[in-house]
Amino acid sequence: MTVHTGPGNAGSQLIFEKVLADKNKEVGDIDVAMVHEIFMRWAIEEGLLLNYAKELDTWQYVTSPFAKNSLGVNVEGYCMPMFHSQTVLAYNPKYVSDPPKTEKYAITGPFEEAEVATWEEPIKELKEFDKYVTLTGGNVATLDALNRGEIWMGPVWVDMFLTWRAEGKIDPDTRIILPEPGMPGQPMYFVIPKNTGHPAEAKKFVELVTSPEFQAEHIVKRFNWYPGIDGNYIKDYVDEETFQAIYQDVTPEMLAKFGLAFPLADYFDAMLEAAE
Repeated sequence: MTVHTGPGNAGSQLIFEKVLADKNKEVGDIDVAMVHEIFMRWAIEEGLLLNYAKELDTWQYVTSPFAKNSLGVNVEGYCMPMFHSQTVLAYNPKYVSDPPKTEKYAITGPFEEAEVATWEEPIKELKEFDKYVTLTGGNVATLDALNRGEIWMGPVWVDMFLTWRAEGKIDPDTRIILPEPGMPGQPMYFVIPKNTGHPAEAKKFVELVTSPEFQAEHIVKRFNWYPGIDGNYIKDYVDEETFQAIYQDVTPEMLAKFGLAFPLADYFDAMLEAAE
């Protein structure tokens, strides 16, 4: 039986509350869950998850850094990436002939409380910088402005960009770039609670949905997402046109190297508070 909890952190919060409530049961009610990054931090702190992923045949296909670290938490072995959602810079080559290929990425940890006090000046500088850019209402608004020519470049989530391009909602000449040393992305994970009553079946299920054939058919062809496994392993299961549509600008090798996680959770919270 499949139970839907809703998207985003709120959905993962409900799953966490259920798995936590089952913690002291000999057999819990959930066998496999699909969760966001924030769930991993909560669940690993509480010791709720089975360390299973390296037992799967499909573990060999995983190269994403998200499979090892998420929001500063070591998650290796406790999860399998379902898909990889990545931020990139989308740009119109008619007006932007040389998009930026590097940028700074400051958050590697460990969290230093004293560092937060030094952010006031950079935030003031960003406020001045913002006078010369267009602030949109989010991903859809950025893509819409790009399509209408109101802006020439902007950060977007690549899965929605690829879907819009496939549906003809955006100028087909619009390109994307993933600058060095990277931009943040976000996976969704398959996890298995430690007290599942069906560990063998749960592992087989995750193995199925993270197989190259399944990832090619449902993650790439159906949703225009990057697969959770390395994209090179789906080549035999998609036509060349589909593969090029997904990877012509951002290759599997680039994702493995520059597909960075969001900042450590403590930094993420501190930056939101500082900006406010």
